Amino acid sequence: MPRREIVEMEPAAPVPMRGMRRNADGDHRCTPRFVWEAALTAIGRKQFDCDPATNEHSTVPAKICYDGSCPEMDGLLQPWEGNVWLNFPFSNPMPWVEKSAKELPRIRSLTVLGPNDSSVKWHQRLVRIVDAYAAWPKRFHFPLPGKAKGSGPGPIALYYVGPQSNTWMRIMRDWFDCTVYPGVTDGDRPIIIKPIRKGKSVEDVNQIEK
Repeated sequence: MPRREIVEMEPAAPVPMRGMRRNADGDHRCTPRFVWEAALTAIGRKQFDCDPATNEHSTVPAKICYDGSCPEMDGLLQPWEGNVWLNFPFSNPMPWVEKSAKELPRIRSLTVLGPNDSSVKWHQRLVRIVDAYAAWPKRFHFPLPGKAKGSGPGPIALYYVGPQSNTWMRIMRDWFDCTVYPGVTDGDRPIIIKPIRKGKSVEDVNQIEK
């Protein structure tokens, strides 16, 4: 399928390294295993090629990992490649959304784990970059390093860019009971995105409310 047109974005203020958030635990969160396993299943892979926002406790399988510990390990500065997994710092997503847009021409696919909050600007920009996204059906906790249970930040979604978005949506919908949505393709016009629920064809659904 044709690659989605890259959206030009306004410059954002520099983001600190992971873990520099003001609360005691920082931005260090570990993606639960069942989430990244679902993401790999949806793209038909056993591991990702790149994880640009990892930490030393992460269990996400990826060939190349950047933990933000120095410029050479900063995922905002280094190139991405292949099938990319991104669980960005929730305290400042916008620089990672901008970086994602810039990296799209060089990568095969991108799966992003992030909050599902359509009221914020980074989300409104992200859905104009991705081909599809899936709202996770239940809230869950992110394990903290060294702890069995971490925080539950609220509703979560997986966002996807890649060559098989219809297949990705079907798998996320039918196998993992997510409500799936297409990406936005109509510039900056205010929109209402229709969810694609079980029993409906991804190909035939009217994707954007007129």
